[in-house]
Amino acid sequence: MKEGILANPQDADSLAQAIKHFISDRMAWETMSQNAVLRHRDGFSDRNMAERTASVYRKLCIPKTSLL
Repeated sequence: MKEGILANPQDADSLAQAIKHFISDRMAWETMSQNAVLRHRDGFSDRNMAERTASVYRKLCIPKTSLL
């Protein structure tokens, strides 16, 4: 699934090419836009983010056993 186009932030020509691509290819823009919405919905829902945050806390709170 493709959600966008990468452009080198230090390269104005690279960014211009990416912008031209979206301007000239409406279907590509719409497809990538829809893919981005789906990725956001599936990967960054409130439930998903809460589960990921809880997972980090669980990992941090597990007592570390000494090897000695």
